[in-house]
Amino acid sequence: MTDLESRLKEAFESRAAAVRPSPDAAADNRHRVRRATRRRHAALACAAAATVAAVTVPMAVSAHLPISRITSGTTSGALVKKKGDPADLTKKSVPVEVPASPAGPMVPVALSPDGSFLARFGSELWQIGAPLTRGQPRPGKSTRLYSLERAFPSAKNPQPNSRYAITPQARIYAFQDGMSCANAAGEVKAGYGPIDTRYGVWADGTHVVYTEQPWAIRAYRLCGHASPKDAETLATSDMLARAHAFPVALSDPTLFYLDSTKLTTLNEIDLSTTPPRFARSLPVPRAMLPAKTSDIGRTWVAAATKQTLAWVNGRTLYLKDRMNGSSDAPVSVDHLPTMSGTSQLTVGNDVIAYSVTDSRGRVGSFVYDLRTHERVVWPGRVFAAGDWLLWQDGRTAKLAKVR
Repeated sequence: MTDLESRLKEAFESRAAAVRPSPDAAADNRHRVRRATRRRHAALACAAAATVAAVTVPMAVSAHLPISRITSGTTSGALVKKKGDPADLTKKSVPVEVPASPAGPMVPVALSPDGSFLARFGSELWQIGAPLTRGQPRPGKSTRLYSLERAFPSAKNPQPNSRYAITPQARIYAFQDGMSCANAAGEVKAGYGPIDTRYGVWADGTHVVYTEQPWAIRAYRLCGHASPKDAETLATSDMLARAHAFPVALSDPTLFYLDSTKLTTLNEIDLSTTPPRFARSLPVPRAMLPAKTSDIGRTWVAAATKQTLAWVNGRTLYLKDRMNGSSDAPVSVDHLPTMSGTSQLTVGNDVIAYSVTDSRGRVGSFVYDLRTHERVVWPGRVFAAGDWLLWQDGRTAKLAKVR
């Protein structure tokens, strides 16, 4: 077990111990949390001292949201002032705190609906395993997928616009030179690309969708055969090219896209057939769509689940219930905080998280509870997926169930 794995295990176990009932549960809880905090701080201090003595301090990396800039060092300040706390939306679940390491802060970069997530510790990419046991967070398996600088030499100095995605079936890291896809068995497949990382990489269900250079939309089976010459790939790429498709969201098997020549309709394609089948155009007013393609990923961004299609346009969040047919008008949530930069929208079963990173690496997030309409403004990255909420809190991250 590595030093980092030991730290993660201790963090999960100390939090698990803090929620065990006893005759004086409140006092015991306070005592255990204080004791665990002292142990963790002492361990981190010793590790940091040893690292300094060895003069081998790795560069801390401020990881990104899709289409955002990765900068060296920690972020300076935040885009927003704190209003509320993501923990307010997880009252029935005690958040698990995942600590930093001597390599740098724990920077979450992607969250799966099963509660597992990807995180960067310096130049290493880790998967933190799904931690659900009997309704409460418990230790999950932690796996170093690879050292980015060893697996991808150009990733030693991380590039702008690197992409990450995780599902119960696969973990994806993509940057300009290519893409790596690790399946559930840990088998890593590389060779996709070259990737145009100015645009999104979406993974859900059994599909991954991304843009190859020069401008060709690819839709592959997750971690499967990735040849642009195979019949299924050619049929898919041809259909998407003829539709002038600009992908904006994926809820497998439905890919949502805009016609890049007009940007007047939001459309759906069914990826379960070969070639993909055009499903429908959604009745979305033109004013709710981006004015130009360069707005996508900045002032306009979308995401989807089986139940909900959501998008942000400027300072307004729009919500469309996918279960009630296509005729219902979108519901709007106005007065989002003013944030300028590159953006990401993630949608869970009950919570939506909208995060923005500016060119200086400063981050701000808006979190919205679909059930209670409660709002949280948070000075850090926040991700929602399934029943889970993941947020950055200083140099650590916290994970909890929403319900």
